[in-house]
Amino acid sequence: MKRFKNILFILGSNDAEEETTAERVRTLARQNDARVCIARVLDESFIEQLSKIFSPPMKQMAELAKDHLQEEVDTFLQRSDWAGVETTTAVLKGRDFIAVISKVLGDGHDLVIKSDLNTHGADQLSMRLFRKCPCPVWVIRNRGDGNFKRILAALDLGNDGEDNLRLNRKIIELTHSLASREQGKAHYLHAMHLEYEAMMRAPRFNMGDKEITVIKEEMRRKSRSSLERLFAETAITVAPENIHLLQGETSAVINTAIKDLEADVLVMGTVARAGVPGLLIGNKAEKILSRITCTVMAVKPDGFVSPVKI
Repeated sequence: MKRFKNILFILGSNDAEEETTAERVRTLARQNDARVCIARVLDESFIEQLSKIFSPPMKQMAELAKDHLQEEVDTFLQRSDWAGVETTTAVLKGRDFIAVISKVLGDGHDLVIKSDLNTHGADQLSMRLFRKCPCPVWVIRNRGDGNFKRILAALDLGNDGEDNLRLNRKIIELTHSLASREQGKAHYLHAMHLEYEAMMRAPRFNMGDKEITVIKEEMRRKSRSSLERLFAETAITVAPENIHLLQGETSAVINTAIKDLEADVLVMGTVARAGVPGLLIGNKAEKILSRITCTVMAVKPDGFVSPVKI
């Protein structure tokens, strides 16, 4: 977690929720000697709706709304203890996710943090940031006692490409660092799915249980070998009981693991290729994030190019 030096904290409208999240932001900033920009988003659609109801021109309405949100941000900053943290404030105008990503690109933010009150799946802004924001996005759900004691890393060990290996290393390092900071346990999961098993068992191929078992055992062997390599490269030691190589479709395996392990945080990658503008999010990641119920940190590969331009 010490890689983050320039944090963008997106405020919502629920004061109690935001203050709980803010405490995490402050702790992270102090530990990393990071600066924090606390921002509200003034979505252009809201201004358009107001202008249809009230008489002032849209430009005047936008300025009034911006001033009001700026006052809210300033009040939030003043009533909390940000001593020792370099802070700035901002009101971001435009389409919500575009305004946030433009701020990230323009000011070089390396982490976006926001709260999410949804009980199932991510809210619309979170999903858009997961898809298109170039830096990690940490969407926090303040549940139960608020502690992050079980951190689950979802790894893709089926792709040996260098981009994917770097992404897996980043996920492992962030998971280990977060678990250490929270004095919790880090778990590492890979879902092994034999995609064409039904076809292999069909009459044309006629593979039996023994042959399928051999293929799956080879998948497990390769996955474990890849994982051991990643742990060696990151110099992280993991207890065997915290490694989970499970058979099944990825989103189902991850959601089951979150429930079984009572995971508080999921750390996962959202794309597996870098440097391709407009390459947003994998189908597997989309499916997982649309159903998730815990806090999520979504990570992009190095060199990811956001389709949003400034």
